[in-house]
Amino acid sequence: MARYFPGTVIGAGRTLEGKPFALYLLTDLAAADRPWHLVPAPADRRVRAYHAGTGEAYAALAWDGGHLVASNGSHTDRQPDGRPGGLLDWKDHISAVLLEWGDVPGQLLHPRIGLRLGAEPHKDAREAPRQGDAGPERTYVAHFGITSPSYTRSPFMQLEEGEAYTGATFSGRSDRLRTPALEAWLHQQPMDGRTADELLEEQAALAHPDFFLGAAAALYDGSWKVAVRNRSGAREHG
Repeated sequence: MARYFPGTVIGAGRTLEGKPFALYLLTDLAAADRPWHLVPAPADRRVRAYHAGTGEAYAALAWDGGHLVASNGSHTDRQPDGRPGGLLDWKDHISAVLLEWGDVPGQLLHPRIGLRLGAEPHKDAREAPRQGDAGPERTYVAHFGITSPSYTRSPFMQLEEGEAYTGATFSGRSDRLRTPALEAWLHQQPMDGRTADELLEEQAALAHPDFFLGAAAALYDGSWKVAVRNRSGAREHG
């Protein structure tokens, strides 16, 4: 029976307490036969997607201080020639990074996606008093990007408390894969989790068990707190 299939999902949001977080979900149509899994590497400030059969790997999440990025390939923290860079080098516009890398090799209609998230409020945001609060409310922003054969998009999304925006590489059913429609790429969803573990489980619940490979969440609370769970059920932290 055909079921909803998202491919790879990246997301960013804020907890009910206002703390910024990032989400990652890895799925595959033949998940039971795929040796991909997520591995936290806190010493390298990474969560890596790792293929146990070939040794292929890329940084699914990477952070440097308060800055965190996520993607579905090596463009997270590398240039096409292998040198450090990619999305983690914030001097290049997110669309420029995605277009420089081009299509995902061997993946028909598989777009490149990515996001950048700062743990501090957006530097260009104006401070405005929150209703009923004498203190200022600061604006947190995530910068998303997607490039496919038919379009490129790189929206800035303002993050509200108790919500997240997520974007996937596919939309539709497992028997009819499609790239997301431009106007409907990002989805806004409520989030109740207060810890990285709770946020991880909320994201993992979106995937059908037949397709689930792994999920991760990174929550900023002075530093990035990371939780990872793979298809085996094993949970790891970084």
